[in-house]
Amino acid sequence: FASTAAATTTTTPTATTTLPSIIPSPSSSSSSSPPSPKLWHLALAGGLATVLGDAIVHPVDCIKTLQQSDEGSTLDFIQASHLIHQQFGIPGFYRGLGTYLIADGGGGSLKFLVYETLKSWYQQQSEKDNNTNHNNDHNNREQSSPSSGPDPLPRWVLFASAAVAFVVSSVVSVPGEFLKQQLQMTHYASLQEAIQMTARDGISAFYTGYQGVLLRDVPYTMLELGLYDCIKTAAAAATMKKRGEVLGNHHIQQTTTDTQNNDHNNDTALLSSSSSSSSSSSSSSSAVAPPRDVSSSINDIMAAAMTGAIAGFVTTPLDTIKTKLMVDHYHSFIEAWLSSSTSVFAGATARVAWLVPFTAIYLPLFDAIQKWLLEFEEKNNTNASTDTIQRGTETKTKQQQQS
Repeated sequence: FASTAAATTTTTPTATTTLPSIIPSPSSSSSSSPPSPKLWHLALAGGLATVLGDAIVHPVDCIKTLQQSDEGSTLDFIQASHLIHQQFGIPGFYRGLGTYLIADGGGGSLKFLVYETLKSWYQQQSEKDNNTNHNNDHNNREQSSPSSGPDPLPRWVLFASAAVAFVVSSVVSVPGEFLKQQLQMTHYASLQEAIQMTARDGISAFYTGYQGVLLRDVPYTMLELGLYDCIKTAAAAATMKKRGEVLGNHHIQQTTTDTQNNDHNNDTALLSSSSSSSSSSSSSSSAVAPPRDVSSSINDIMAAAMTGAIAGFVTTPLDTIKTKLMVDHYHSFIEAWLSSSTSVFAGATARVAWLVPFTAIYLPLFDAIQKWLLEFEEKNNTNASTDTIQRGTETKTKQQQQS
C-alpha cells in the first residue's frame, strides 16, 4: 500500500497538465459536412419567412412609402401615420398587403434558393480542390491534422451570391412591389383595377422603376444576406472561444486543487481520487454541452437586427429614388435624384423601423424553418427504415414458422 502511495505521488499531474480530451475542438468534430437541405426546403423556408415578416411590418412600410413620395416628402413619421389613419383608418396601413405577400413570398423563395445553392456549390468545389491538393502530396496528407469541417466561405462569395440571388428573385418580386405601392398611394381603388390599368401599357409597365429597384436592392441584399452570415459566424466563433476559455480555467483550477490535496495526504488522495475524477468529469461534461438553441437563436436575432439597421439606413437614398420612380412617374434615375437631392434620406426612420424587426424575424425564421424541415424529414426516414426492418423481420419469422 505504501509503495502504491509513493507511485501515486510521483505521477500526480501538475497545474500545467494539458486539457482533457473531453474539451471539444475542431479536430474532434466530425469531418463530414452536415446534410444539405433539399431545394424545396430552401424555397418553402424562404417563402414562409418572407411572408410572415412582410405581414408583421407592412404598416410601417405604408408610412415609409408616403414619406418618400412627393405628396408626403415634408411629413415626419408621426404626421404620415396620422394622415393615413385620418383618411383610411386602420385598413389604410394594410393597403397592397395581399399582392405584396404573393409576389414577395415568391421572390423570397427564389432568393434564398439561389443564395444557399450558390454557397453550397462553392463549398463543394472548394472541398474538391482541397482533396485534390491533399491527394497530390501524400506526405503532407499524412502529417496534416484531422479535418475540422468545412472552412468559412470567403466574404466575396457571400456578397456575390446575394447579388445574383436578388437579380433572379426580382423577376417575381418587382411587379408585386409596383402594384403594392400603387395601392398604398391610392392611385387605384382595388388590385383588379391596378392590374387592368397597368396591363394596358404592356408587361413592361409592371416593371416600372426596375432600374431603381436593382440599384437599391442589389447592394441591400448583398448587405442583408452577406452581412448577416458574417455577423452570425463571428458571434458563433466568439461564443465557442469563450466557452473553451471557461472550461480550460475550470479544469486548471480543479487539477491544482487535486494536486494540493494529494500533497497533503497521499492516502486520502487515493481514496478520493475516483470521486474527484468523477466529479470533475461530470462537471466538465455539463460544461461542454452543446450550446442551447435559445442562446443560438438570440445571437441570430441580434445579428439580423444589426444587419437590418445598417443595410436599411445605408440604402435609404436608393430606396427614396426607387419609390419616386414607381409612384411619382419620373422617367429616369437621374431625374428622380435631382428632384429629391435635399431629401434622399426621407423616410429613413420609417425604413430602419421597418427593416430592423423585419430582418430580426425573417432571417432567423428562415434558418429555423429550414432546420425543422431537415430534422422532420430525417425523423421520417428513420421511422420508415425502422418499419421496413421490422416488417422484414416479421416476414422472415413467419417463413421460418411455416417451414
